[in-house]
Amino acid sequence: MKLIKIFIIALVAISCNNSNTNQQGVSKDSDTDYTQALARMNSEVHSVDVLEAQTSGSYTYLKLKENDKEYWAAITAQEVTVGGKYYYQSAMEMKDFKSKSLDKVFESIWFIEGFSANQPVVTELQTKELDENHNHTAAQDSHEKISVESAKDGYTLAQVFQKKSELEGIEIVVKGQVVKVNTEIMKTNWVHIQDGTSFNNMFDLTITTNDELDFKLGDVVSFKGKLSLNKDFGYGYKYDFLLENAVLL
Repeated sequence: MKLIKIFIIALVAISCNNSNTNQQGVSKDSDTDYTQALARMNSEVHSVDVLEAQTSGSYTYLKLKENDKEYWAAITAQEVTVGGKYYYQSAMEMKDFKSKSLDKVFESIWFIEGFSANQPVVTELQTKELDENHNHTAAQDSHEKISVESAKDGYTLAQVFQKKSELEGIEIVVKGQVVKVNTEIMKTNWVHIQDGTSFNNMFDLTITTNDELDFKLGDVVSFKGKLSLNKDFGYGYKYDFLLENAVLL
């Protein structure tokens, strides 16, 4: 079984909880039932104790305790110490999920991204960005404070959004400030950049890359990749714009 649920986690994480077409270039069908695609994305670090652990197929299934609450979770298959303390920030709840390898149905299970024995550090920029995800006006104000010159022979993000039909399937160069990074999801890295330009209220471009990320949030970077449009991954998430398999310049 392919990691479809991890796939969905990637979509939800990268879309940053958008509704309708917005700054992420993600469309969301209002008629879709999102009960099974509810993301828990915030700056809070969740500290949990592992009560049970069992690896089966592509997942390691865990019974976790967080404060006084116990619940089931699943992570990409890895070695976990029962009785150990672990940390994570991002998770998505799935209702009535059936594990084929276990032949078991979980009434509720959380698919966790970034499960680690090391406590993650939430940077000031991450916290600011996550807060802004709940306030479109604040996010727009933040975007307007960014000013990045376009790369040589490259396009501003406004031009990418405006000229999408001309640029679809073509390898282009973009440059912008890194505002979000999700690493090693679906065996690739997902990077969000903004350059201060916008078109029809779209100002954030999602990039997928397998290159080593030798930069941090807030850095200005350039990528070269092929522009894809209308990438529909189901569960109501469709990416209007995606720079795929990009190379860091």
